[in-house]
Amino acid sequence: MGEELTLTGLLKKAAQDFPDRIAVSACGKFGLTHARLRELVDHAAALLATSGVVAGDVVALVFPNTVEFVILFLAVIRCRATAAPLDPIYTAAEFKFYLSHSRSKFLLIPREGNLRARSAASELNIPRLIAKLHSANSRITLSSTDVEPSLDSMSEVVNDPSDIALLLHTSSATGCPKRMLLTQRNLASSVRNIKREFELTESDSTVIVLPLFHVHSLVAGLLSSLAAGAAVALPAVVRFSVPTFLGDMKSYNATWYTADASLHQIILDHHLSKPKPACPNLRFIVSCSVSLAPSIRDRLKETFGAPVVEAYAMTEATRLTASDPLPEDGEQEPRSVGRPVGQEMVTSDERGAIQAAMAGGVSREVCIRGLNVTEGYKNNPKLNKQAFRFRLFRTGGVGYIRPDAGLLRSRFLPDKLEVDSAYRSNDTPEGNNAPKTTKENKTETEGGGEEGGLSLTLTIKFEKFSGPKQFSYEELMIATADRKILGRGGFGVVYEGHIGDACTHVAVKVLTSNSGQGIKEYESEVMALSQLRHKNLVPLIGYCHEADKFILVYKFMSKGSLDDHLFNGGTSLNWESRYKIAKGLALALYYLHEQCDQYVIHRDIKSSNVMLDEKFNAKLGDFGLARLVDHARGPKTTQLMGTWGYAAPEYCATGKASKETDVYSFGVVLLEIGSGRRVIDSERGLGLAQWLWMQYGPDKLAHAVDSRLGKDFDKKQAEALMMVGLRCAHPIATSRPSIEDAMDVLNLKAKMKPRELPLKIPQSAHSIDRKVSPGCLGF
Repeated sequence: MGEELTLTGLLKKAAQDFPDRIAVSACGKFGLTHARLRELVDHAAALLATSGVVAGDVVALVFPNTVEFVILFLAVIRCRATAAPLDPIYTAAEFKFYLSHSRSKFLLIPREGNLRARSAASELNIPRLIAKLHSANSRITLSSTDVEPSLDSMSEVVNDPSDIALLLHTSSATGCPKRMLLTQRNLASSVRNIKREFELTESDSTVIVLPLFHVHSLVAGLLSSLAAGAAVALPAVVRFSVPTFLGDMKSYNATWYTADASLHQIILDHHLSKPKPACPNLRFIVSCSVSLAPSIRDRLKETFGAPVVEAYAMTEATRLTASDPLPEDGEQEPRSVGRPVGQEMVTSDERGAIQAAMAGGVSREVCIRGLNVTEGYKNNPKLNKQAFRFRLFRTGGVGYIRPDAGLLRSRFLPDKLEVDSAYRSNDTPEGNNAPKTTKENKTETEGGGEEGGLSLTLTIKFEKFSGPKQFSYEELMIATADRKILGRGGFGVVYEGHIGDACTHVAVKVLTSNSGQGIKEYESEVMALSQLRHKNLVPLIGYCHEADKFILVYKFMSKGSLDDHLFNGGTSLNWESRYKIAKGLALALYYLHEQCDQYVIHRDIKSSNVMLDEKFNAKLGDFGLARLVDHARGPKTTQLMGTWGYAAPEYCATGKASKETDVYSFGVVLLEIGSGRRVIDSERGLGLAQWLWMQYGPDKLAHAVDSRLGKDFDKKQAEALMMVGLRCAHPIATSRPSIEDAMDVLNLKAKMKPRELPLKIPQSAHSIDRKVSPGCLGF
């Protein structure tokens, strides 16, 4: 049978060749040599057999990245049973589904327990085995037995290449979960391929980043390293943590690591914000799942001084299918996803005609064949028939193969696209029996808490709203691959991007998440815009709260903001466009105040929050400070937010927002539109409304129109706009018109006469200062 054809055989040989070299470093506490690891695996396998596990049984494992998982995973397959790793953060409903769907006979969990998994197993009458390794000198203990098994019993167990070693669930974007089986032969072949491709030796060391229930982390990170006699370090905090990762890399003298695109971005961002000494022994970095943006790839290489190798991987190929070469083995082709790794790769047309590697050609479906490729899906003959053609597995990737460049992939077939996330080992099932769930991660924040709990809370809150879509961090990384910045500020950074198959043009706002206020604004924005629909509001397309990021995705506004055109060198606006923008903004505010079931106080109306589409239609945006209020109850907000200069005097003094404070801000924006002057100008020394009142008076407002327009404006419209602006920006709240009355004047359906405004500046009880100060603008 040849031990080289089984994973257990490869690991046995590594233990014989490198018995005293460290195999696994466990949570910064202790290290296990290859010889010791083999001994512990055999002992745990004997324990499992004593507990009733027999060849062919499916054993579910629910563990974080711990040494117990490593030992027990290897022990399960050593028993000739089948390991089925599950995500520890599944809900009870998800655990019940996957335990049932996989027909698991046993559930293995750590001593710390997993209440949701235990509850699901109890409902299904699945025995639970609780495992613990106390120290490097001890052995795994199982709750099921106090009997000390004989290691001699395992000497009689011979692993066969055809043993089903691993059961995973995978799905297409349009299909239900598929139970996929990987044999000892598949695992051994893939491990040999990865070991050879990355030239792994006993001198190498890696730190595990992705969860070990994720097949890439399991096969490429853990098993390939162990088979090479190399060292594997498990994170000091059990799972991936941004603040500790680079420290772990240095402590364990890591020579490489593998992660997906989103985690590479997180690692890079954290390192650049808080630089730490580089990892001097780093040979290369591997990126799996989705493609890295070229700019991120270059920054990783420059920052860490190591080449970045991208791998084209899929679960059915026991992970690695194609890979960029290491620098010493050849050049990386920009459009290529790499050379085939240890398997036959061809392209095929719809009739099954095969096209091998050639200098050029028509893109066709990519097919593979090799010892690493799965033999099929469990109990699904129809799907197996579709998946294989002439013993070639149809990957669903479309491209062509060049001898000098490898696979040049152009796209995926829509019915074959694998939904693959570093944080979900098994894709969410569909159908009547499927639990309701979302993709959540468990990345630790810098403060040491779990972002996963907050993320789940937000997801539950947002699920009741229709409209905006929840995007994954990976999707948004791809969408903003060019990293083109549209703007930045205290809130964070806004990037231009394209998302989805339709390449929808979007603006992606990455919020600063190092404060509770940033998270509150994110929550407020999503909840407000999910309930609001109006032609003069910026549409919220989607959102994302994972990987310690809070991101909002809007429809792209091609003409930028009103502020850009008035004050920052954008295209000069003619009078027709200005008046159109003013009326559009009025419509938006009328909708918020009068047409919603709960009226909305925006609290931050200003020219930079008025966006313009390709036809210069006004779109009010940035609802991060918005509050939804019952009409009958009125506002109770007493926290001062917003932007100085646009804030009403009473709001500055009391912190209480109302419809009237929004109307005040609206009036200030109208005055900016008409006069072309900023609300705050240090040279002027006065607020805009106060300055206009003193400079021109209520009866000469047409003279205050932006001088850049010359005489090219409608005098009646100009007087109406400036009068409405001054009246709305009245220092006394009770003297301001409603937004409905203001609209009537702008539409020339009603008149607002100059005599309705006093010649002298009225004083409010909340007036603070007549001059512009760092604090608030008052009258």
